[in-house]
Amino acid sequence: MTKRLLTTFLALGLLALCLPARAQGFREAEIEYNRGALLLEMKDWPRAVFAFTKAYSIVQDPRYLGGLVKALSSKGDKEKALAQGELYLERIGGTPDEEVVGIVAALREELGANTGRVDLALSPAGGKLTVTSPDGRVQVVLNAEAALVRWLPVGLTRFEYEKDGFAPAAAELEVKAETAASGSIALGRAEGTGRLQVEANVEKARVLLDGKEAGVVPLQQDVGAGDHIVQVWAENHLAWTGVVDLPAGQTIKLKASLVPATDAVPSIPIPQVDVHRKSRFWRMSTWGWITMGLGVGALGGAGYLYYVWSQKWAKVLEAKTSEEQTQLANEANPYYLMTLGTGIGGGVLAGGGLLMVLLDKGDELEDVAPFEMLTLSPSFGPDGAFLGATWVF
Repeated sequence: MTKRLLTTFLALGLLALCLPARAQGFREAEIEYNRGALLLEMKDWPRAVFAFTKAYSIVQDPRYLGGLVKALSSKGDKEKALAQGELYLERIGGTPDEEVVGIVAALREELGANTGRVDLALSPAGGKLTVTSPDGRVQVVLNAEAALVRWLPVGLTRFEYEKDGFAPAAAELEVKAETAASGSIALGRAEGTGRLQVEANVEKARVLLDGKEAGVVPLQQDVGAGDHIVQVWAENHLAWTGVVDLPAGQTIKLKASLVPATDAVPSIPIPQVDVHRKSRFWRMSTWGWITMGLGVGALGGAGYLYYVWSQKWAKVLEAKTSEEQTQLANEANPYYLMTLGTGIGGGVLAGGGLLMVLLDKGDELEDVAPFEMLTLSPSFGPDGAFLGATWVF
């Protein structure tokens, strides 16, 4: 029993930390959902689809999915409407919306006889997908999504996917009636070179490419595909620095706007490029606040246990016989021990968490999650002690 109570209090402490963020997300999702419902009544189907999609991306509430099904069906996007409708029926916990159920049933009857569902994962998203059906019909989907759902004719179907800067790839899937088929296409970066064109608002400005002299503007140069650091500089001007992702076989144009320097700059500054891998661990202050939250939850549990123990101990004092008093004392003693243990544990957690926050000096290269939270910085001087606080999201 003690273990169960402690687990409950710890869970409540964690929940208290997460509630504000969840509440904010829910409010934003509700705003988008209400906007989608209004647009649905106004018969503005595309914007309604966008609003419901945004609401569901914030909070995965089946109600939002139901609104999306209605908007997609009204827009005439039957394939997506059926796919999202099936997902709605899978995730709805209570009584489903009868209108959505009717839409799904009608679309199943219309699309399910001679077609099958295909779930295709595409990486990276935003490319061009060409779908060749068994009967030879060709469909082209531009700016394809990462997760594409289609209802296609039964038979062997070929998918060809391409995107600028990546090597094209293809896949074939056997589509069966009333059966979902799944597949994926992941593109790798195309090997080769691309052309880089650099211009500036100052004539004869010098160009550094990845820290090495490349020439003066206007510059045209074939460079290996991938990420590159470009720096443009002219005498007595501040240096301009940019990062470019150059696809193979493509041309990227850059135009640098140089700003005159207040002080003389006689030579081009050499860029100091330091690449740091962010830590996979949270910083000490984040763990400190989580620990304090657990401690506060445990202290709250200790307060409740103390209340229960005090009520039972009052009955012990009111007992008329020694046998009754002994029996009631045996019932009350476990609550006293749980109060003592939970209180001590909560105090240790709360104190330890506070100490972790105070000792955290911070590191801008550390990766913190879900947010950096509050960092306290104590300092001592001739005028006394001060406590600085910084809250950064």
